[in-house]
Amino acid sequence: MATYSFKGGDKLAAKLKELAAKVNNDSLLKVGFFEGSTETKNGMPSAQVAYINEFGGTIPARTVVAHRTTIYRRVGKNGQFLNGARFSKRSKANFITEHDVPEHEIPEHKIPARPFFRNMIRDGDKHWGDDLADHLQHFDLDIDAAMNALGGQLVGELQESILAPGYAHLAASTVKAKGFDQTLVDSNDMYNAVKFEVEE
Repeated sequence: MATYSFKGGDKLAAKLKELAAKVNNDSLLKVGFFEGSTETKNGMPSAQVAYINEFGGTIPARTVVAHRTTIYRRVGKNGQFLNGARFSKRSKANFITEHDVPEHEIPEHKIPARPFFRNMIRDGDKHWGDDLADHLQHFDLDIDAAMNALGGQLVGELQESILAPGYAHLAASTVKAKGFDQTLVDSNDMYNAVKFEVEE
């Protein structure tokens, strides 16, 4: 981590000019669901799935092909599930199970809004500016490195928001078809599709 100390008007002006040049970069950080990411079971773009889940909508009747899905959770030292047996990020899980989801028909149905993206923005907006400043200081004002660090952080925050509790519950028929009651997770495709890009 760099710290800066200097005295004198000319030296100050020169140093400020130098520091400004290092961060004078019109970088744009994008976080979300990018073109090319699709659902493995039906080919629907992940961005479309995320939009429908975020704002709600009507899903047409469809056939879901049989597939396997991996569930990540945490178990405490006493052998009991932590966090009410809710799903966790793969990197934090210590209990992993695989489930066979049989082929099944899903009739046309309404999906309530589950605003995982807006919730993440609402919570993150309070600290992202400070986080970027911290990354800039850590990377000696290297804007590209700082933006990439912030991008990885935001990917994690959006995935955490997907797994967060408190969204509208699944219909009983959906729980029966999936075999579990975690909202916003089925094949993990949408969760895994969260990415970031840094553009100039």
